Amino acid sequence: MTLIYQHLLIKQDILTCLENSEIRTEDSFFIDIIELVVRNEKQYIKTLNLYLEQWTFDRLGKIEQAILLLASAEILGEINEKAVAINEAISLAKIFCEVESYKIINATLDKL
Repeated sequence: MTLIYQHLLIKQDILTCLENSEIRTEDSFFIDIIELVVRNEKQYIKTLNLYLEQWTFDRLGKIEQAILLLASAEILGEINEKAVAINEAISLAKIFCEVESYKIINATLDKL
């Protein structure tokens, strides 16, 4: 999530963010998700906008956006079961986002 957040915040290519980070991993799960976000970011945003009630993706905070993109990659890329991805996203939102943000994230991801 932090790499996706950094990518959104400073508008730098996510793979460049990974290269410039201290993260050194050969973990295929991690790499697969990052690659899915890179390849499908615009489509994920378009899809999320269909399901965001009274919101648009651009109006959300960058952390909320990062969580939604991460979970979208897990769900739509069939990397993780939908329920697991949603629970992880809710947990991240409760830690890093505004108090009520997890509700928007939950409702949106449930519709994917």
